Amino acid sequence: MKVLFTTLLAIVCMGVLLWGNIHWTQKTAVSGSNDASPSVTATKKAPVEGDPTDSLTQLTENWPTEAAESFEKAIEEKRIYKILLVGSPALGDDQTGWAASTKEQLIAAYGEENMEVEIRTYSLSSLGFINEDGAEQIANAQADMVLFEPFTLMDNGEVSVENSLANLQQVMDETLEAKPETAFVLMPPHPIYNAVYYPKQVEALKNYAEENEIPYLDHWQAWPDYQTEEIKDYISSDNSQPNEQGHEVWSKYVIEYLISK
Repeated sequence: MKVLFTTLLAIVCMGVLLWGNIHWTQKTAVSGSNDASPSVTATKKAPVEGDPTDSLTQLTENWPTEAAESFEKAIEEKRIYKILLVGSPALGDDQTGWAASTKEQLIAAYGEENMEVEIRTYSLSSLGFINEDGAEQIANAQADMVLFEPFTLMDNGEVSVENSLANLQQVMDETLEAKPETAFVLMPPHPIYNAVYYPKQVEALKNYAEENEIPYLDHWQAWPDYQTEEIKDYISSDNSQPNEQGHEVWSKYVIEYLISK
């Protein structure tokens, strides 16, 4: 009996020791797992800040998709993106013109290391522009984007609507042949007081842009009604271009398109 009791006691003791060893092993494993978590968290990299170019590409949100992508690619390639402002004397001079103001604000927003803006004005009708090799000049500029005021007012009484649009198409065709990724943005010249045929020319330009899916900056909606006397406060006495106040209206409209905020 004594031997049996001793044997049973030994078995119980071994069981207790075995259970204790298993429990300790499991507890140690759990503890080790919990202790590792802070280390993993601590070694995680801090969130990567946005690409420096993001702030610039966000400014192009109003641009045509392909133009915005072209700009982003130019930034990645560290290549200067070139914008060309082309049109009649309605663009204004280097001091007070809407084009000059637009150029200044574009460079300030995008940086001269990223963007070049060139202004070209011609005192010609669209037909004269074509005859003076204007289309070839625009094509040779190799611009990434062309903001084009296609001499609509200069054509008034000189060139028919059909021929005016044909001349516009020739400019775009030659430019796109030289550089297929060039983006065109069209806009009319300034409004003039109580005009009759001229607004119909502008409407034809707008319809042409819509039909051909070309961005069209309808800045007339930012001006006073051209059929009211108020418009005279925004235009030069000879109607050839806006005055300082008119240039400001035009520039503000274009800038809100080119620089999204």
